[in-house]
Amino acid sequence: ATMMAVKQVRVRDESGLDEIEGTFVPVEEESIESIMEEVRIGRSLYHPHVVEYYGAEQDGNIFNLFMEYLPLGSISGLLKGFGPLDESMVAAYTYQLLQGLVYLHSRGIAHRDLKCANLLLSDSGCLKIADFGAAKESSSHAVPSTHPQKDEAFPHSIPSLYKHSSFF
Repeated sequence: ATMMAVKQVRVRDESGLDEIEGTFVPVEEESIESIMEEVRIGRSLYHPHVVEYYGAEQDGNIFNLFMEYLPLGSISGLLKGFGPLDESMVAAYTYQLLQGLVYLHSRGIAHRDLKCANLLLSDSGCLKIADFGAAKESSSHAVPSTHPQKDEAFPHSIPSLYKHSSFF
């Protein structure tokens, strides 16, 4: 038997509004389209440093996203539980993170929500990038601009380096 993690996401109604005390306010849940995009991107990826997505199912207004189970939790949880990491652990996790990012970027995918809570650990201590809810797939791979505009305040910032990319 394979262990799986399940991420549950509530789908907003068609109007995207909930009634609260007689007034309508925007709901912060995700749309079906954004959930399906996360699953589509996740299922297209296979790398030792990227969480594996298995699929999804809808149960009413709840979507269950099935993915690889990583029993050691996140880097965020590790830091909360044990405090600062020693330099060798930081170096090892940074190397693994960069391997995962190189893979994602080679596939034209920008994660757009990297944080310690989205960096999970397998039972062997392998770091894996998780949560592709904010990810964006480029229609064409990002190519750095070699001629930034003269009037840009920060010519080497990421948006200007990749100004022709559909990531931004």
